[in-house]
Amino acid sequence: VIRWHGQLPQFVRRDDFQVEAIRSRISFEPDEGDPIERRNGTVDMDDWDCAVYLKLAPLDQVALFRAFVDEDLGGGIRKFEFPDPITQAPIVAKFMGDRPYRLRPVSGVEYLATFQLRVFL
Repeated sequence: VIRWHGQLPQFVRRDDFQVEAIRSRISFEPDEGDPIERRNGTVDMDDWDCAVYLKLAPLDQVALFRAFVDEDLGGGIRKFEFPDPITQAPIVAKFMGDRPYRLRPVSGVEYLATFQLRVFL
């Protein structure tokens, strides 16, 4: 299993962290009685909005982050272990979408990386 790189930030920004629970359901209306609803499968997933600050010095975390996503994760398509922002326990996640992350400079030596993760519970 690929693990979140140890030299990248181990905590996401709490101000930007958000969880959206995905619990698939199937429902239908029978000829008589109340609508019937049930789970569609047994896998629970969450979508997480995350952000981390990446420093350029003394270690270039921006280059490290980009290499982790592009090389280690094949452009963000592979699953990896990531520290749960609430419990710090390792969870399995993968980057979402065709644009796995966004980088924005916040100072001359720091960038804000924002990304969405699909978390497999």
